[in-house]
Amino acid sequence: MDYISSKDNIVYKKLASLRLPKYRKKYGIFAVEGVNLAREILHDDLLISKVDSIFVKNSAVDELEISELLCRAAALVDSKRIPDRSYMLADRLFDKLDFAEHGQGIIVLIHTPPFLNPIELSDISGGDMDDRFCNMLILDKLQDPGNVGGMIRTAEAAGFTAIGIIRGTTDVYSPKCVRASAGSVFRMPMLDFQDVNGALAELNKYEYKTVVGDTCGIDIYAAEAEVFLRNNKRLALIIGNEGNGVDPLLKNNAGLVVGIPMAGRVESLNQLEIGRASCRERV
Repeated sequence: MDYISSKDNIVYKKLASLRLPKYRKKYGIFAVEGVNLAREILHDDLLISKVDSIFVKNSAVDELEISELLCRAAALVDSKRIPDRSYMLADRLFDKLDFAEHGQGIIVLIHTPPFLNPIELSDISGGDMDDRFCNMLILDKLQDPGNVGGMIRTAEAAGFTAIGIIRGTTDVYSPKCVRASAGSVFRMPMLDFQDVNGALAELNKYEYKTVVGDTCGIDIYAAEAEVFLRNNKRLALIIGNEGNGVDPLLKNNAGLVVGIPMAGRVESLNQLEIGRASCRERV
């Protein structure tokens, strides 16, 4: 394992640059920080194939969980399942990394999986949208990575099988989003929609029923909403930007607009809570 002590080291500079979306896109890799997520990656056959490199904090090397992960990584290197690219970082360098805020002492870089698009899905399924993608969560220009990661996690738990990303939404592979998703970003297929017009066209083409989460919608717990959510096989739940909500084109063409009833003087809940409630009602 190579030791890195200089901030000018080319490997370290590349690692540090991954805090920015443009460099994650340029290199096609993103950083995953923390023991639990590192363990998941190093014990999942699909994710193992995507590992680029591993970084550990100098003072954490002898900690039991880190040591076990390094032994696992060494075995994978020996079997030629991951590259022999493991690095030990001086503590001061590790602590400077913006995405190492939890201080767990290990970072795994993995290759970004390609976004799918509806054309690819129709090719895979022989011209018809695969039933695996019958429940879709669509994110319309959300900006908070914690909200996005939390909704992806909730969607997976609720049985949604794909995430549609309308461009303008925050990078789902940002460190904060990855942490908030608790690994769901690894497992959920991601579809790329260039804009709202493209998203609406594809949803109509494959006969999706759309539900928009909005503070002005009908009570999500009302009978009308429950019937709609449970009786439609292909459902697309759309959650919009924290400040502006869902794009009017999508909202005006929705089969149902739902919200969460609130008591007292509370004005609104954030998009994460609307998304969570809507996903739960779909179960």
